[in-house]
Parts: sequence; C-alpha cells; structure tokens
Amino acid sequence: AHYVIRRYAEFAAGIASLRVSYPDGRLVKCRQRMMKQIERFVITLSKGSSDPRIQGAFRINNYDLILSVFL
Repeated sequence: AHYVIRRYAEFAAGIASLRVSYPDGRLVKCRQRMMKQIERFVITLSKGSSDPRIQGAFRINNYDLILSVFL
C-alpha cells in the first residue's frame, strides 16, 4: 500500500470520529472531497503498471488498508 493512502485513512478516520461529537456539514463535505481525490490518486498510481491484474491488486490493497483503518 502507498504511504499517502495510510496517512489519508488515518486522517479521514480522525475526521469521522470528530463528526460524532461535532456534527458539522463542513466536515462531511471535506471528507467527501478528500475521498474523491484519493480515488483519483489510487487510479492514477495503479496505471503505472501495464498489467491489469497488478492494477487491480494495487487498488484492492490500498482500499483494504483504508477499510482496516476505519474498522
């Protein structure tokens, strides 16, 4: 997994925990924008390989990291 993805996941999880005690729509919008940017980032990085199987494995690995931080 890419180190930027790990940092994003930890930061986004922190924002999600803040939302519980500080309900504000700005936090939700900020997290949604970050999520879209990270999705683009993962897709762009995965295109570094010409093999579609490696691209898929890269994406799965990074999304799994994000989910494991949230859970």
